[in-house]
Amino acid sequence: MVSLMWIAACGTDPPALRSGASQLDAAPGGDVDAAPGSGGADAAPDASGGSATGACGGVVCEDFEATATGSVPGAPWTVSRPSCSGSGTLSVDASQAHSGAHSLKVVGGPNYCDHVFLASTAPAALHATMYVRFYVRFDDAFGASHTTFLAMADATDAKDMRMGGQSGIFMFNREKSDATLPALSPAGIAQSVAPTADAWHCVQLAIDSAAHTLQTSIDGVARTGLAIDTTPTQELDQQWLSSGAWQPNLQDIRFGWEAYGGTAMTLWYDDIAIGSAPISCP
Repeated sequence: MVSLMWIAACGTDPPALRSGASQLDAAPGGDVDAAPGSGGADAAPDASGGSATGACGGVVCEDFEATATGSVPGAPWTVSRPSCSGSGTLSVDASQAHSGAHSLKVVGGPNYCDHVFLASTAPAALHATMYVRFYVRFDDAFGASHTTFLAMADATDAKDMRMGGQSGIFMFNREKSDATLPALSPAGIAQSVAPTADAWHCVQLAIDSAAHTLQTSIDGVARTGLAIDTTPTQELDQQWLSSGAWQPNLQDIRFGWEAYGGTAMTLWYDDIAIGSAPISCP
C-alpha cells in the first residue's frame, strides 16, 4: 500500500505569493516543522528533508529534456485517455520550462472525453510512503466547475483519487463518493489557495496509507484544507472520511487535464519526481 504524507508546491512566483515558503526551501537535512493535519494528529514528516535541494532522488525523474519537442516521452510513461478520446493532446514543448528548455504541454478540452494524461505505474511499486514532486503552470485561473490535473487509481476504492480545481481553488476529489477536500463551503475554500495563471507552482505529495494521512503544501505553504488525518474535521476532511478511515492503495499516477463542466485549459508540467523519500522544491 502506498502512503502519501506531504504535498508541497514551491513556485517561481513573486515573493508575495511565497510568504511562509522559507522553511520548505531550507537546506537539505534541516529541521522543518510540518504543518498540522486537519484534525490535530501528529504532523507528517516534511517533504523537503530527504534529498538535496532540487535533486530528484526518486524512482521516476523526468525533466523532459531527453524528448524531442512535439514528441511524447517513452517508458516509464504512456498516454492515457480513460474510457473515451476527444480533443485533448500532449507533447513535449519548448515554449515554457521550469528548468532546462523543455516541459510537457497538455491541451485539455472542455468536455470529459477531451481528457488526456501522461501516466506511469510507479506508485504500484512503492509500498511505503510515496512522495511526489512536480511543477505545473496553468494558462488561466481555475473556474467554478470541477476539473482534474492529477489522477491516481486507488485499488481500495476501485476508483480514482483526483487533484484538481473547483470553486477557484486547489482541491481533491474522491471519485468513489464524490467527496471533496476541503469541503466547498466558504470556510473550507479559505483553507486552500487559488493558483496563479502563467506562473510555475511546485507541488510535493506524500500519502501514507498505514497512517491514513495526506498532507499538502502549495508554493511552500502547508494548506490545512488539503490535509487528511484520522480525525474528521468539519469543513475540511469530514466529508472524505465519512465512510471510515482512508487507506489508499495507489496503482498509477497521471498528469494531464480532465474537465466535467466545460473548462478547457492549457498547462505545462516539468521536473516530475516520484519516490519513497521526500523530494524538495529547488
